[in-house]
Order: sequence, then structure tokens, then C-alpha cells
Amino acid sequence: MNTHHLLDPELAVVVDALPITPVTLETLAQTRERVAVAVELIRAATPAYPTIEVTERRLGGPIGAPDVRVLVYRPRAAVAPLPALLWIHGGGYVAGKPEGDDWEVKKIVDAVGCVVVSVDYRLAPETPHPGPVEDCYAALLWLQAQADELGVDKTRIGIAGISAGGGLCAALALLARDRGEIALCFQAPLQPMLDDRTAGQGYSHPVAGQFIWTSEYNRFGWSALLGHEPGGADVPSYAAAARASDLGGLPPTYIAIGAIDLFIEEDIEFARRLVHAGVPVELHVYPGACHAFNLLAPGSRLAQAYQRDFLAALRRGLGVDVGAEAAPVPNEALMGQLAQMLPGIPEQDLPRFSASLSGREPYAPGPQSLPRDGVPRGELRSLQCPPGTIYPGVAHDVTVYVPHRLDAARPASLMVFMDGARYIGPEINVPAVLDTLLAEGAMPPTVAVFVNPGANGPGLPIYGGSDNRSIEYDSPGDAYVRFLLEELLPLATAGLNISSDPSQRAIGGLSSGGHCALNAAWERPDAFGKVISHCGSFVDIRGGHLLASAVRRCERKPLKVFLQTGRNDLDIVFGHWPNANRELAAALAYRGYEHQLVVGVGGHSLAHGGAIFPDTLRWLWREGAP
Repeated sequence: MNTHHLLDPELAVVVDALPITPVTLETLAQTRERVAVAVELIRAATPAYPTIEVTERRLGGPIGAPDVRVLVYRPRAAVAPLPALLWIHGGGYVAGKPEGDDWEVKKIVDAVGCVVVSVDYRLAPETPHPGPVEDCYAALLWLQAQADELGVDKTRIGIAGISAGGGLCAALALLARDRGEIALCFQAPLQPMLDDRTAGQGYSHPVAGQFIWTSEYNRFGWSALLGHEPGGADVPSYAAAARASDLGGLPPTYIAIGAIDLFIEEDIEFARRLVHAGVPVELHVYPGACHAFNLLAPGSRLAQAYQRDFLAALRRGLGVDVGAEAAPVPNEALMGQLAQMLPGIPEQDLPRFSASLSGREPYAPGPQSLPRDGVPRGELRSLQCPPGTIYPGVAHDVTVYVPHRLDAARPASLMVFMDGARYIGPEINVPAVLDTLLAEGAMPPTVAVFVNPGANGPGLPIYGGSDNRSIEYDSPGDAYVRFLLEELLPLATAGLNISSDPSQRAIGGLSSGGHCALNAAWERPDAFGKVISHCGSFVDIRGGHLLASAVRRCERKPLKVFLQTGRNDLDIVFGHWPNANRELAAALAYRGYEHQLVVGVGGHSLAHGGAIFPDTLRWLWREGAP
């Protein structure tokens, strides 16, 4: 029966373009080579994610077996003990590497804030059952044993995997339950390959399994894992989890499957039996979806829903929704101060503004943001830029960082920060970060200029106030960048040899200062080629929301842009900060800009930006970074 009409239209376009590539013992080497090529293409397209540390480790495998290789993914800015997930890649038990799921895993770490250990288990047929599941079990025990070193909460360790990795996930949960050495808090077998009987000679399905992973492929995968034909008697449940007679005592389970995936009935039946055994279960069936639909068309409506559902379930299963994900609470004292400082602020904005400014932040500066013994310190020079022609009657306080023993014969790179006092302060401590990174050789010798906004001015639209910050930072056009280039920087960098190469000149800021930074580089890409925005105000204060449209409509400029915001960032009369940053990032992606968007769990502050700042600079100054 032809079931093409059952495919979701967005998937059908992709499926129709795929070549038919039989998987047999004779073609297995070619299949693995194609997978390896695909992995490299995926890795080349994966964003750098500078906030995530990835290390390769090798650990003791099962008795008499070789060591097991794992990739460990960890958020660099983490403070408290984190939940952890053991991730198991797919590939029909016969192909695949953890690197192939690099992008998927990084999205998990970024969205959930957990440690992920991705295991490189041995493949069949060279290593039949129980080799693959025992490798996964060894990695799970190692994760528990190394919890303190990895900053992991031992009570919040879960497992997940896709396709054959989903099958290994379910089998691993049974193995962990029966051996009693580790208590899992959650499992998520995704599109799992659970039942060898589906690959038996007598099995057929009228509508499922026509696309991507067919009955023929399934028979080969199971035969390779078992070492014999599937579907017979005495197949152990640690190889095919659906064979288990007792599913009681397993951890809360999330299962996701496409409606025309070959595994649809075995996965639904497994979920039913879990419910019957008293295990909390969440089952999602996606209409029109074949096997691996989320990988085939990641931008499709179905794939986006699949990703949202899984990440939400993972947060719940790992206990992330408790604490860091809780809605921030308004601060009564701060609300009173805001009402005095901003007499026009709408009443409904007071609790929103105060909550975002004062909410719990699960971030703290790392050791590279603190002065370190043995690291030469740069010099800080203070001065004042007098009123000029661009902002008449308004002076600006300035601090200049000059690296230790700066070579006058070599042009130095330049960084400019709006709201300079905040960037010198303890939230981010840019001078200490620069001392460390310059000593490491991670950056070229760099002069940093920290500029405070003018003290006297009209304040914000609607809100009011009494400073010049909004006029300077929120206004479109080239006024502020001309002020920098024509009036302030000649004074601040007098006597210093500063590079004129825009790729060696960066500008950054917080909130409206983030908008100012990108706007300045946008107006004068010949002067600034790198941008850092923390909680950038790309909203309609004085027209900042128009930048995203301008980025989409204009030819790409030679800019490299780093954006950061938080899920609890501002949502007030001027706009919604997280959405505005996402819209800007989408515009940058549309035009092919080299950029990053990092969305944390915090509010409108420098806490997250400060915690990841050393890695932000490493990415920003690493030429040719993906």
C-alpha cells in the first residue's frame, strides 16, 4: 500500500529527495562512511555554543572489553549542582557516533542547563548484545561516580536516546533497575527500537514503515545486534526492552513517535504496559511523521513541536522546572525606587520591571573573572570627555584599560563598552578577564574603553527620568558612533597605537547599550566589526525594533555578533526582550551573519553575560569560528 499521502507535506518534500540506500552486511561499510560524511556536515553547520564546554573522556568498559569513549557537555556558567543526562545515539545498532548528535545535545544543554554524557558504544555486528548496552551501563556508572567532579546532582540523573539509542535507553533502564546500583529519575526513549518481533518474518503493517527505516532495514539491525534472526524465543529484555515481563519500578518515562514510523505499535504498546505497571508515562504521537522526521526536516512544524515537547518533558523529568525556572517575584522596595526614578512608568510595568531586575540568577562569575596571582594586570586610566557638538552640555566619564607592557610598535585591538562602570564592576569585571585571556594568548593585545552615559538629559520615552542615556543608546542613526569616533576615542586613546582594522575593533553594551553597540557597528562597520549585546533592547523605545528589519533587507555587512538574553528578561510597554532578541537573531541568520544567541534562565542583568564573558570573548576573537 502506498502511504505517501499520509506524510506531512513538509516532510514529503524532503523524503522524496532522499536516495534509496539499502542497509545490508555487504553495504554496511558504505553506510557507515555516508554517516561519517553526514556527521562532518552537521558539525560544520553546528553553532559554536561558546557557553558549552565539550570534553572527550575514556572510561573503563565492561570486564574484558575495551574502554568506552564519551563526550561530556557542560554549561560553563553553571553554579549549583546540575541534573545530568546520559545520551545514546541512534543508527540501527550498526552505525552512528556521538558526534552525529552534537547539535541535538548542545540544544539540550543550552535549553535545559544540564550536563550531558554522550556515549560511543560499540556497534553490531562486530559487537552483538550485550556489548552495546553494557557500554552504556559503564558510562552511566561512571557518570554517577564522577558526579562531584562534573558538578552533577546524583539524585537527578536521567537517560535518553533516539531510535536504536531509544531502544538501548529502555533496555538500560531495565538493567539499572535490576542491578540496583543507580536510581534513575527519568528516561526518554525517542522513536525507540524496542521489539525484535517487529523485525520477524511474519510482521507487517498496512501503513507504517514505508519511509526511512523499513522492515528490511529493521530485520538487518536486529539480526546484527542479536547475532541471529529476530523474532524467536529467548531474546533477553536487555536486548529488546519490549520483551520484559515486568515493567514495574522503572523511572518516569517520556516516549515520542511518528504515526507512520515502523515502531509506532510497539512503542504505543510499551507505553500502555508502563501505565499498567504504575509507571508515570507521557506519550506523544505526531501525525504524518515517519522515522527520524525531526532530523530530516528540523525546521518543519512537526519537528519544532517535537523539540518543544521533549525539552519541556526533560526539564520536568530532571527537576529543572523547580527553582531556576520559577517565575521571578516582584521586589516591593525596588518597585518604589523605580516609581520615583521613572515617574511615567505604567503601573503594570512596575512589578514586571522589578521582578526582571531583581529575580534569582543561577549564575556567577568564574575564576577567569577574578584577579589571579601571577597574571600581569593592566592599567586603568580615568578621564572625562567634555561636552562636544554632538551632545552639547553633556560630559562623559571614561575609564581606559591598557594591557600590561603594551607594545607601542604593534597596533592594539580595541573594545568599547557602554555603561562602562557596570562592565568594570564585579558582575563581569572586564579588566580581570582581559588580564587572564591576554596572558593565555586567547586574544590579541587589546585596549578597552569604558564609557558612562551622560548624566543630564530627558530620560526615557513614557517612563521619563533625568539622564541622557536613552537619547544616546536607544536612538537609531549615526549620532553616537560619530560621538565615539570624532570626540571620545581620540581623547581616550591618545598616545596609544590602535588598529584601524574593524575586525580588530569590538563594541558592547547592556540593555539599551546592547542596542547602541549593534547600531553603532551597523552604521559604521568600517570602525567596528565585532558586537556584544547583553539583554539588548531591540524593542520600540526609540525605534530599536527596526534593526531586525534593516538586517533582513540590507546586504550583509562584515559584522560578527554575540547576543545574550534570558527567559525572564523584560516584558514591558516597549516590547518583549527575549522575543526581540530571537527576532534579531533570526534576521542575522537569514542574511548569513556569523552570530550567536544565548538564552539563559535569568532576567535583565549582567549575571549570565558575566558568567559566560570569557568564552564570549574567545568566540568573538577566534577568527573563522563556525
